[in-house]
Amino acid sequence: MELPNTVEGLVHVNTLRDDYYTFDQDAYELIGDVTHKVFALGQKVRVRVADADTMLKTVDFVLGRGSRVVIRSYCSFCDQKHALRCIETTL
Repeated sequence: MELPNTVEGLVHVNTLRDDYYTFDQDAYELIGDVTHKVFALGQKVRVRVADADTMLKTVDFVLGRGSRVVIRSYCSFCDQKHALRCIETTL
């Protein structure tokens, strides 16, 4: 996670509690097993600060309201992943 003011931090996978997410190494994506939500490397999301440690110089983020998330599903005809719709998180 990198903010425009050069602050860098992390959104921990264990804070994504709405589903179990599997990492797709080829596409660099986290994909929800049930919801089919997709979080991709480089995707812009809204965050809020969850914790900051001045000694370790780390910042932890959680997803904020209004983050755009892509929902994908497998096509029954071609067995490829297609975007079904975009939703906004309501965390």
